[in-house]
Amino acid sequence: YFAGGIPGGYCGRIPGDPGQSNILGSLVFQVPSLTVSDELKNVIEIDFTTKTRALLNDGLGTEDDLTTRGAKINYSNVSMGSNEEWRNIIASDNIPPEPFVIELHQRDDIFEGKYYIIFLTNDKQSGVDHYEILEIKPEEMISELPKLKWYEKLLGEKKEAPQWTEGEMPFLLKDQSLTSIIKVKAVDKAGNERTVEYIPPIEKVQTVKFPLIHKVVLLLIVIALLFIVLYILIRRKKSRRKNEEE
Repeated sequence: YFAGGIPGGYCGRIPGDPGQSNILGSLVFQVPSLTVSDELKNVIEIDFTTKTRALLNDGLGTEDDLTTRGAKINYSNVSMGSNEEWRNIIASDNIPPEPFVIELHQRDDIFEGKYYIIFLTNDKQSGVDHYEILEIKPEEMISELPKLKWYEKLLGEKKEAPQWTEGEMPFLLKDQSLTSIIKVKAVDKAGNERTVEYIPPIEKVQTVKFPLIHKVVLLLIVIALLFIVLYILIRRKKSRRKNEEE
């Protein structure tokens, strides 16, 4: 079973693409070098079931007309040496993965109702190798520790430096307040990169709230300061009375 798509839809052929036009994706099969079987097989058949569908990017997922064609591949267990063709593909690939978009989602049955993102793209030449995700606030720098606010220093909080993290979709966001800029980098097998970013809409950005323990600690600190000030005032008042009596 295989399913795939590009959020935002297929954007057409990229200028300079040496491959065939209108290729939405490719499947790469790997066969073990050592196979054990009671019967000798030298033909591999690849076909599509009657349930195979192609859906339009019209917001409704409307099913489009689709014509499929299977294939038969002659298979030999004799080693063919180094894969020179694959090396040539890697060497000649200087085109980044297809343009794509990041989509923000929230569902009660996924990640306990927390915000997550989906993203997907294709690479017509060498194929997508992996994705990297970065959540970073406007005032922050990559690999640098964020500056702590006064109350965060007071409470002994620690923050991690923003870093690119390898991940897959759906990807659970660390910053559930949605105050960070979200960036996703697609890297193909030749090392070419395409980076896109997403800024959450202002209506979904949540006001940063203090955790309950922080509120309790701050309240205790304020009460302690009030007691100290009150104690100092009482001591001064008693000292003045004593001086007046003398």
